[in-house]
Amino acid sequence: FQVPNIKASSIAPGTPYSKELRLLAHVFETAEAGNPVSVCDAIEHFGEEVLNPAGQWLKVAGRHKATVLKKSMEHCPKGGSILEIGCYCGYSAIRMALALPGARIVTLEVDPAHVVIARNMIAFAGLAHMIDVWTGHSKDLLTRLPDRYGGAEKFK
Repeated sequence: FQVPNIKASSIAPGTPYSKELRLLAHVFETAEAGNPVSVCDAIEHFGEEVLNPAGQWLKVAGRHKATVLKKSMEHCPKGGSILEIGCYCGYSAIRMALALPGARIVTLEVDPAHVVIARNMIAFAGLAHMIDVWTGHSKDLLTRLPDRYGGAEKFK
């Protein structure tokens, strides 16, 4: 994965998707490539230390909510698949992959810009081999998933 040469400070406020693009640039600038924990920490830092003081927020299940997500993953069957509907920037998918090594995470996102950001975030974290990000609305994608993953009996 080659990190693009982009700085968070170079993205002007008011630019479409400026918050998400600044987040991605912040992760590239501050996190360690191939280290998903570092990526999650950088995402949380951006939300708490950059956005919150400016009266903004980030739609991620960070800190205490991440603990709840991890605990819920402990009760999932090992070796299965996880379906997430609504990926945003990939934070929860990364957290789920950390909680369940070896699981296939399939996440759906309707917004193509968020898909691009999430795929970059996931690749930077080193988890592209575990997490698939699909573009589209769940009503259009859900019926296609079993065929992609070896049939309904294998997509559990």
